[in-house]
Amino acid sequence: MTPTVLAISAAYVVLGVLLLTIALAARLSWWVKAAAIVVTSAFFVEAFFATKGLLGWPQTGQLPGHFQLLWVRVVEPDLKSSNPGAIYLWIEEVDENNAIRLKVRHWDN
Repeated sequence: MTPTVLAISAAYVVLGVLLLTIALAARLSWWVKAAAIVVTSAFFVEAFFATKGLLGWPQTGQLPGHFQLLWVRVVEPDLKSSNPGAIYLWIEEVDENNAIRLKVRHWDN
């Protein structure tokens, strides 16, 4: 876990707590307050996982149909450290509108 992801997540928690404190002090019905708590809590989890995706961490899966290869890194297997090895591809996915989305893919040997 990087400090950047933790800092952004903590910032969202602080903002959410401040907003919920103000909302709970307001004269609203209990179900509106409960809904605000549930939505804000769900947003914390969503923001945490969405932030991890922005960092370009390796993913497993199929290659897209159209992409541009930027970089390849091959990690050789090492029997001494029980490392099975890996192949890392840094690619730019090109969709049907020629828009490029940056992704990093990871395949284990």
